[in-house]
Amino acid sequence: EHKPAWTHLVTTLDGIGTSAGAGSYTWDTSGVSSGADYVVRIRAYDGSTYSTYTYSDPFRVEHTGEPSVNLTDPSGIQRYEVALDFTLDDPTNDTCSVKVEYSPDSGANWYDAAIKSASAGTVDASSIMGLASGTTETYSVVWDAWRDLGENNNTGVRLQLTPKDILEGTPVETADFEVDNTAHAGELTGFGAAEDNGNVILSWTNPATPSLHGLLIRRRTDDFPADPGDGVLVFDSADTGAYFDNPNLSGPPALIRQDAVIDFSWGSGSPSNPPIPDNRFSAIWSATIDIATPGPYNFHTVTEDGTRLYINGDLIVDRWVAQPVTEYCGYKMLPRGVHKLLMEYHHNFGNAEAHLYLTGPGMTRVVVPLLPGRTVTFTDYGVSSGTTYYYTGFTYTPGSVFSTGAASARDSITVP
Repeated sequence: EHKPAWTHLVTTLDGIGTSAGAGSYTWDTSGVSSGADYVVRIRAYDGSTYSTYTYSDPFRVEHTGEPSVNLTDPSGIQRYEVALDFTLDDPTNDTCSVKVEYSPDSGANWYDAAIKSASAGTVDASSIMGLASGTTETYSVVWDAWRDLGENNNTGVRLQLTPKDILEGTPVETADFEVDNTAHAGELTGFGAAEDNGNVILSWTNPATPSLHGLLIRRRTDDFPADPGDGVLVFDSADTGAYFDNPNLSGPPALIRQDAVIDFSWGSGSPSNPPIPDNRFSAIWSATIDIATPGPYNFHTVTEDGTRLYINGDLIVDRWVAQPVTEYCGYKMLPRGVHKLLMEYHHNFGNAEAHLYLTGPGMTRVVVPLLPGRTVTFTDYGVSSGTTYYYTGFTYTPGSVFSTGAASARDSITVP
């Protein structure tokens, strides 16, 4: 009990034991007046008899004020993740927690926000714990808007922060802002992950952008990959070119890059000089192609000088010779789905060219790209039971560089 006017705090403190020993009790003083003097008294009880009271010395409870936050509204249209900067002020000068909530409807309803990261403290569900709070401390928090809002466009989104120490501060919210998580031109749609016999089946629809030539998918086990170099590479449709400074594919490559297509006319030059010379160089391209309709396919190589072409490991063009510009055709029956392609090339002297074309059911002659507008499935066999995997897909067009702005799809799945 505490005085003045002896107010009951707790009836019993169980678990101290039947023999003599030490006990403790923490009194939450947030519900009493600040600036007053108090005395606490306690007495023991053995099940039948109470002892006399033992009294504490008088002490004063001081509440120096509730914590507060000030925040900066997000600027412009947000996408996938929303970074929010705020300052924390707490007169007690110790540590605070800050609860983060979001509203999809201009503040009519509030929900716990999925916090992706914070600049300090510990992320605990929708709160940041253990923030140092002095006169004014500046922090930032990143909200995973994709996880909370999905693949939608919301124009009346708000974030709200509520600081709490001994006392809870006043909630502060942003103005309305827009979060657009819908697929944009050149991005994937319908991206999903499903478990199947201990593997993960990924499916998506390629964008109908004719200039799209590649995509890659990466995964992590703790969070969604944030950029094309983050996490484990699961799928890559890009034509990856490895270039050698000799005509024999010997030694380590002098240059490695991602080529959107194999469609080059270098003339008397080289792919990149330096490090590749204008004459007597070679290259290997590895790629993944997406076949929409099963049937017979013809792969046409047009090169100066020689080339070899493999589809799913099978050699279908073998002309490793010095020659002027010459076309060869390799035939392959292909089922619907994703297939591996590898093309080797060497050049001696004079003009240099390397092209790869495809014809097949319902197709005119095209440079081999990632076919647009197709629904694709791919199996990730490199997973383990009892683990949750987070997948992100990225797309690119010829000449472009991957960036976080190209993130186009996410999904997660737990493998039982």
